[in-house]
Amino acid sequence: MRNIVKLGKNIINIDFYIKDLTFEGFNLKIILEHNDGRVAVIDFGKEAIDYRFARELYRINHLASLSEHGDPWTVLLIKDSDYLKKISKEDSDIMLACNDDVNHYLIYDDDIVIDVIAGKDPDIYIKSGSKE
Repeated sequence: MRNIVKLGKNIINIDFYIKDLTFEGFNLKIILEHNDGRVAVIDFGKEAIDYRFARELYRINHLASLSEHGDPWTVLLIKDSDYLKKISKEDSDIMLACNDDVNHYLIYDDDIVIDVIAGKDPDIYIKSGSKE
C-alpha cells in the first residue's frame, strides 16, 4: 500500500471543490471553493515540475479508499507513486538526483483529479468570502 499523507488537515477537507487551476509565470495555484463562500488556495509557486488534470471518478473512489480509515481528504501527498516513477523514468532519474524532496501531490473532488509533482509541499491558505 502506498504511503499517503493528508495535507492541509484542519484547514481544508472534502467539502471543498476544485474551482480553478492557474499556471502563470511558472507559478501553479489550485483554487478550491466551499459552499459557504470560503476559498482555499493551494500554492505550489515555482516548485511544480509536472502536473496533470483529469476527470476520473473510478480513480477518485480508489484513492479515497486508500486514505486512513476510508476518510477521504482533498489534498494528499503520495510517496512512491506510479506517477512519480513514470516522470522520473522519462527524465532518466535526473529530477530525483537533483532534488530528493520531489513528491507526488494529489488534489481531488467528486469529479476532478489534479496530480502535481513538486519539490516542496504547497502553501495552503483560506480566503474568507461570502457566497453571492
